[in-house]
Amino acid sequence: MNFKHALTRKSVYITALSVCLIAVVAFAVLSFLITRDSRKNTEDFARRTFFRKYESIENEFRNIEDYQYLLRALIRKDGLKNYKDYSSVLNDLNKKRNLLAYSWYYYDSNSTGKSETNSPCLIF
Repeated sequence: MNFKHALTRKSVYITALSVCLIAVVAFAVLSFLITRDSRKNTEDFARRTFFRKYESIENEFRNIEDYQYLLRALIRKDGLKNYKDYSSVLNDLNKKRNLLAYSWYYYDSNSTGKSETNSPCLIF
């Protein structure tokens, strides 16, 4: 059998076309798998980041809520006459807990028409 006769022009084209087709299919499959894996990793990273931020915010609000419950209990016990002192003492204690230095209260005395706030922002 002569090798020149075994490889005709038609068979070379068919072989080249088959190799190209296999390469294109392999690239498509690999691209799909890499994209799927990358998307999964991105979603997992985003989910973990979200839950870390969610837990951090939840802990911060829990600390603020505990602070306000304690301040409210102290005010109920002694009335509103010393709420500024209680607030400043609690703010000093909570500096170690990385809470905001203000308790965000707003007190409006209807009898005097005067309002007081412990917040750094202005209330209109």
